Amino acid sequence: MAEDIETKRGDPKDGEEWPEINLATLPIRVPNDIIYSLLRKELIKNSCRNRGYILDGFPRTYEDA
Repeated sequence: MAEDIETKRGDPKDGEEWPEINLATLPIRVPNDIIYSLLRKELIKNSCRNRGYILDGFPRTYEDA
């Protein structure tokens, strides 16, 4: 049964590696409103307010800024 699941899922066989994923062409993205709400929750925490923070890769576009 587990072997059937692995073949349907497309797991690499023993000794093979996963193919490289290009995040820029990945069709599934997290909606902006979810990202904004998660980011807002993290930024109001005391650790971010007292120690600072780095936004690596955000904003993604000019409109996000």
